[in-house]
Amino acid sequence: MVIISNSVKKNTTQSLLLLLATLYLVACGSKEGPGPTPKPPWPDSPSPSSSRMLPPLEENTPFKTLGKPTADVVITASADVWVLVKPKGKNEIWKNLQEGERLVLPRTGQMAITYSSGKNIQIEAGGRVIKSLGGSEGVGFVDLK
Repeated sequence: MVIISNSVKKNTTQSLLLLLATLYLVACGSKEGPGPTPKPPWPDSPSPSSSRMLPPLEENTPFKTLGKPTADVVITASADVWVLVKPKGKNEIWKNLQEGERLVLPRTGQMAITYSSGKNIQIEAGGRVIKSLGGSEGVGFVDLK
């Protein structure tokens, strides 16, 4: 009869459990391909949630206003940029703009705009330039009150 010591049994059991855990992690690991696109930084928002879905955007009219707009906000891109617009009390608007594309938003009150490349974006409100093209600015933020 073969007698197996307790230490050999313990080492064999630990090795088997380690092998099973490794196989499980490899088989059930992450999916192939890149992960989701990260959202831009936003000063007062919680961390992004993958369960939150925004409604589809219509061309140049990302949200409907019930009141009378006080002025239009025009965002013009001179190169590919992203913008995140947060009108006070409304859903945020996330939009990728390509070179030469304009986004026109009705302004009904306070609004914060975050953008990826300040040197490639111009922001106008009520016909007045708030943020002009150029400079060396990267990610930036404009608060319209």
